[in-house]
Amino acid sequence: QNSAALQRANITHVVSVLRMRMILSNWMRKPIAGLQHLNIEVDDVEDADLLRHFNTTNAFIQSALDSGGSVLVHW
Repeated sequence: QNSAALQRANITHVVSVLRMRMILSNWMRKPIAGLQHLNIEVDDVEDADLLRHFNTTNAFIQSALDSGGSVLVHW
């Protein structure tokens, strides 16, 4: 939520891996101009199948890198 820190780090894309809509609504309430966001809704359980999301997340991350941006991945 620290937009100045994100801008200093040249973060242009964010991948959120969480199912908590309230956190995301707080995050998106103050959007940063030009920031791209991908949310992968996954339960925080030991046997969550993260592999099924790799094509989507990898394409999103590669797009960011190809455009000269940086990605923050958080969960």
